Amino acid sequence: MAARTISLVVCLLLLLGGLPVIRACTRVNTLTQYLINVAAPGTTFCFDPGVYSAYTTVKGGFKFHGPGFGKDPRPNAEGNPRDPYLAGKEAIFPSLTVRHNGFVLDGLTIQNSVTTVGPISGLQIHNCFFHNAKIYSPTAAIKVSTSLFDSVSNGAVAILDLGDSTDSSEVSNNYFRLGTFAMAVQVKHNTVVRDNMFVPSSPTQT
Repeated sequence: MAARTISLVVCLLLLLGGLPVIRACTRVNTLTQYLINVAAPGTTFCFDPGVYSAYTTVKGGFKFHGPGFGKDPRPNAEGNPRDPYLAGKEAIFPSLTVRHNGFVLDGLTIQNSVTTVGPISGLQIHNCFFHNAKIYSPTAAIKVSTSLFDSVSNGAVAILDLGDSTDSSEVSNNYFRLGTFAMAVQVKHNTVVRDNMFVPSSPTQT
């Protein structure tokens, strides 16, 4: 009887759109350079809340998923995070250096910077919380979306020098909370900047 009930439930789930998607990932609460070195390209790391050291990626196609994976950290109309995962549940990185193609960050907190080295492509940053931190990407094509840039220092730039003359980067649907004379995005080349919120209002330099 129990087996028949389970079968009926499975059939109903399939008829209603399929079984829930289970995210296959390597669960991480302490990150070491060795773990990065031995991981296969395309590995998804799921980070538990905590503070992690700064590491340089050594293979392309890695995905770093934090506790905020798929959750929107931007403030709502009342000024609170749309999903309150940030309260004591962050996976915090002081900084990350990206050297290879196809790297994805989702749901992490960055406290200093994400920096790209060399002409890479396919870098994606989604649902991340940048606390007085920046992205410096002089030669990479990247996409940055639904992220919160908080406490951008006076006179600083949150996202600097995206792409080169042949790259196509995009900065969209982000929230920038800016200090005095701070700038949200400074770009030199082929970058699309759209649908972002700036508080206080700040022009984008191109």
